[in-house]
Amino acid sequence: TLMVNEVKHWFEIGLMWALAIVGGVAFIIFAGLIGRMVSDGRRESAVFRAIGARRADIGRIYGMYTLLLAVRVVIFAAVLGLVLSFAVDVWLSSDATVGARLAYAAVDTTKEFHFISIWTWYVPAILGAIVVVSLLASIIPILLGARRNPITDMRNDT
Repeated sequence: TLMVNEVKHWFEIGLMWALAIVGGVAFIIFAGLIGRMVSDGRRESAVFRAIGARRADIGRIYGMYTLLLAVRVVIFAAVLGLVLSFAVDVWLSSDATVGARLAYAAVDTTKEFHFISIWTWYVPAILGAIVVVSLLASIIPILLGARRNPITDMRNDT
């Protein structure tokens, strides 16, 4: 039992480090992606500003684009994670069950060892981190894009 708790503790630490590293990479990718989207939409933003849209309105449009992109990434990550974890569970759970029964001298042979669980805090934490990182990464490109002069953007685009 002590060994399982120790492995679980180090697994959680490794998972947090992996989440931080992947989150940093995702931050850079999302910032570049949103920056490119704002840059490509300069003319449309300038037209909206010329007909009376405020900077906050333009920011809300790009914020909604970012949120929709984050939702697509969350759906993809959830489906991919579910498929991979189910495959690992099917592949390894029978051997792990036998090993756990032998290691703990289990009397109740109806219990099985599984690698997946719906009732864990890891899944909502990772999916929430995806949304938070994407929204944080979009702040600077959206603010820079909204602060641009619409007349200059229309003049330079032609």
